Amino acid sequence: MSTPPPPAGWYADPQAPGRWRWWDGARWTDHVSGAGAALMTADYLVIRAAARIAQWRATVHDRSLAQVGAVTMHGMRMRIFDAANAPVIDLDGGGAFSWNRVGGLRTWTVRDPAGAELGQLAVTKYFNRRITLALRAGGQDLATLAPLGKVDRDFAISGAAGNQLARIWRAERDRGLVREDETWAAEIARPLAPPLDALVLAAVCTLDSIQHVVQSAHSGHDT
Repeated sequence: MSTPPPPAGWYADPQAPGRWRWWDGARWTDHVSGAGAALMTADYLVIRAAARIAQWRATVHDRSLAQVGAVTMHGMRMRIFDAANAPVIDLDGGGAFSWNRVGGLRTWTVRDPAGAELGQLAVTKYFNRRITLALRAGGQDLATLAPLGKVDRDFAISGAAGNQLARIWRAERDRGLVREDETWAAEIARPLAPPLDALVLAAVCTLDSIQHVVQSAHSGHDT
């Protein structure tokens, strides 16, 4: 008995595994992802995040506020899409009980569209939503995201040499009883060499989600 073909969707391109190609359910089409070109080259991004009970999502915009991407979250897995809704970066934080955790801290593995590991975003410090992230690849810390001062709304990503690679700040916040909408802006130094370019983009686009995840972990594990 023959195996039925996979359902329609984005899959790793058999001709170029570093990108995605659309499978229409019967054949490969000519529709390929641009590997998130607008996201990977932007020097300014706006992230509009919406947190609800057990839900989080975001849209990503360029300087003109045109939408150039989106971010979804399912469990501890996040995915960054480009404007054509093609996957660009995957982040896997493991299962609910498979945390790389010290006091509620967590590590996300960052992968390209073909599933190849690019590095990790590791939460190394947390206090009252003030997150410190190590951007790692090949067992080395390539950069660090850390708060600027004693606030939870202004961060910088610095390279190993201390040079600033990006600055991220919260521009707006609107809170309700069961919701929290936040708008973040980011300036990114370009160009950045791979895999640092993907790790910086991942950190910029998911900082708000990571704040919520670690805050929830601390609420459940603090003594």
